Amino acid sequence: VEFARSLVDFRLVGGIRGSLAAMLKGLHLVVPPTLLKEMSRMLTPEELSALISGLASIELDDWEEHTEYTHGLTRDSSEVRWFWQSVRLMEATNGQEQLQGVFGEGVEVATLGLVPKQELLQFVTGARRVPVGGFAQLQGFNGGYHRFTLARGKHLHVDSLPTAHACICTLDLPPYTDLEMMQSKLHKALEMGTKRFDETAGQPQTKDEDQ
Repeated sequence: VEFARSLVDFRLVGGIRGSLAAMLKGLHLVVPPTLLKEMSRMLTPEELSALISGLASIELDDWEEHTEYTHGLTRDSSEVRWFWQSVRLMEATNGQEQLQGVFGEGVEVATLGLVPKQELLQFVTGARRVPVGGFAQLQGFNGGYHRFTLARGKHLHVDSLPTAHACICTLDLPPYTDLEMMQSKLHKALEMGTKRFDETAGQPQTKDEDQ
């Protein structure tokens, strides 16, 4: 029993004492100990963790409501409607019937592997979590508020993948022609974005490349 206690103490305290001391020193450089003491009276550890790390749950209605559009895109643009339909598809898990219920009977739904919306958020903003307060509190690279933004990628070819600017929380959407293309390219961008960088990804292959 004594050995087990000593091992637990080493794993949880002694073995990381130096690292914890360095972290605490850095924290005190930013937040004075007196303020930390006051915070301990107002916040639980879970609330402090949420303030620092953000919220794991993502509300799509809040996301869409606090999104801005630029470079010719509006909330009613076809690319925007297809984008949000594709994002909502990522939440669907009960097969083709549920997807048709979301998008309507007349809409073709591509049978793609579903990618978590957290990966999309990380692809565009660099973070998988949402700030306390929701998407209205999203921050850019300089610490200021910067809404999630969809931009029309006029410089991009129709066969290109969406391009992310994580420092300004912006996604450039190429001029896709239908929902299925939006789904396919968005899925490919997220798949490639978590593995490797390749500017030719998503482009039609030539006969030489096929060989």
